[in-house]
Amino acid sequence: MKFRCPYCRQEFGPDPQVFCPHCRKTMQVPDSIRHLPALQRLKAKERIARAAERQRQAMGGFRFAPGRHPVTLVAVVFAMLMVGGMLVSSINKPERHGTTRASPTLRTFDELTALRIAVERFRRDCGRYPHNREGLLALVRDPGLPGWRGPYVNLVKPDAWRTHYRYQRTGDTVTIFSCGPDGKAGNADDIRAPDPEPDEVDADLHEPAPDPSEPETTPRDEPGILPPVRIGI
Repeated sequence: MKFRCPYCRQEFGPDPQVFCPHCRKTMQVPDSIRHLPALQRLKAKERIARAAERQRQAMGGFRFAPGRHPVTLVAVVFAMLMVGGMLVSSINKPERHGTTRASPTLRTFDELTALRIAVERFRRDCGRYPHNREGLLALVRDPGLPGWRGPYVNLVKPDAWRTHYRYQRTGDTVTIFSCGPDGKAGNADDIRAPDPEPDEVDADLHEPAPDPSEPETTPRDEPGILPPVRIGI
């Protein structure tokens, strides 16, 4: 919108001013023109309100106001109770037997515990721990020692991340560990075998030695013995 000075007849705009930008004379601007931007904003708000009212009437006059309509508030509370009940039932739902599987870390820890017990039984029968060159295979195959009464485990397999277990002997101390998820030794995620209890090591101390005249049979699966899989070392 443009305006014209009543003195010099020059046009200017778009906003009305008190002084003419050309002749610098004072002009009397009507209030209706002076507050034109505010009036335009007010009219725009009124148009938006009328359009919203027409849309509400077209939808049947329903307005979502939980504080004013008790029926709406009851519906919202009922929906929240339904969702909460489903969450509680899903949390407290009993798990079927045999459907859960141990985590890779727990499985690796159990296998390391079984290997540590087997190494202690090897030392009890043979008088020493396996050498580093013999490794954990000495628990499965006879390294040629007279007191060997194995196999102390059926088979030795990799850990849950398909990495071979590490065996280290330093003097009269042995360490059996897994490299963990990253497959690298010496990191914080390494899993080490715990020291076994004496009763676990001596569990089969009084079992009779096998008779050489009897045919050799497949050893039975016992607690703490690894399941039969391909040798991974």
